[in-house]
Amino acid sequence: MLKKNILQTIFSDHFEYIQYVIRPDKNVLDNINRMILCHDPSYGGAFFGCPHCGNLKFVPFSCKSRFCPSCGNVYNQKRAFRMSCKLVSCIHRHCVFTIPEELRIFFLKDHSLLNCLFHSVRDVILRMFFKLKNQSSKGHPEGFYVRAKPNLCSPDITIKYISRYLGRPVIATSRMDAYDGDSVTFHYQRHEDHKTITECIPAIDFIKRLILHIPDKHFKMVRYYGIYAKHHKQEKNLRKCLSKQK
Repeated sequence: MLKKNILQTIFSDHFEYIQYVIRPDKNVLDNINRMILCHDPSYGGAFFGCPHCGNLKFVPFSCKSRFCPSCGNVYNQKRAFRMSCKLVSCIHRHCVFTIPEELRIFFLKDHSLLNCLFHSVRDVILRMFFKLKNQSSKGHPEGFYVRAKPNLCSPDITIKYISRYLGRPVIATSRMDAYDGDSVTFHYQRHEDHKTITECIPAIDFIKRLILHIPDKHFKMVRYYGIYAKHHKQEKNLRKCLSKQK
């Protein structure tokens, strides 16, 4: 059996506690279980043979869970390629919308509110760019914190940033520095001052933090609006106005 990565080890060591004490919903538990068993040869695999030398290689099946570090990375690459085929090759403005801390508890309890969030962000953007023109907005009366400084970027940078959050755990295994069976030590870069912060917390608390970010089944992590909308009636006409390079 292949050696487990640090994330698989943490979750497999505490799986019974997760299942019977934390008791997450079926979708979360299924993603955790699949991640733990990823590339486990006892669950089957496929043989690949060389047509020249005849050597065979057995490759265990992957879990294809976006919560899995390795499978999530593959998903990111495929998703990034599909996005690159869709985005127009021109400068994009990157805006980050966050929910006030006082309201986050409601989104954690009811994930369906995230659908309303997408539509609300769309409405805010329409106001920002079609009514306020070039003004930057630091806040919004409907309850959003908007970071809209003039950080313009190419499609490649946009895709790279977005794809990081689409199909992998919220923290990479390379940032998990140590695990002793009870506690997990990890590091991250603080956005405010770009300082590297190291934390050591109980493994159960670490697990609780991570599973909060497992999306509901069939939840769409990326939404397209405006010219990028799938059935936008003006999409073809707008694209005709762009140069072939774009």
